Amino acid sequence: MTTEDKVTEIFCMADDFCKFFDAMTAKYTLKPTGKRKYHRNSTTTKVDVMQTKATSARALSKAFH
Repeated sequence: MTTEDKVTEIFCMADDFCKFFDAMTAKYTLKPTGKRKYHRNSTTTKVDVMQTKATSARALSKAFH
């Protein structure tokens, strides 16, 4: 059985990984040479998306059990 502490630990590990991954991606991604910026920064973090999916999955599993 999964406790809330374990779920919190998993999300913290995912958040740490995402921060590291984003830093490495920013470090090794080619930067645009002109002044135009084609993509806006995301307003939703990867962890927010994962948490939403997990919450939805948890609600669905409770509905069917």
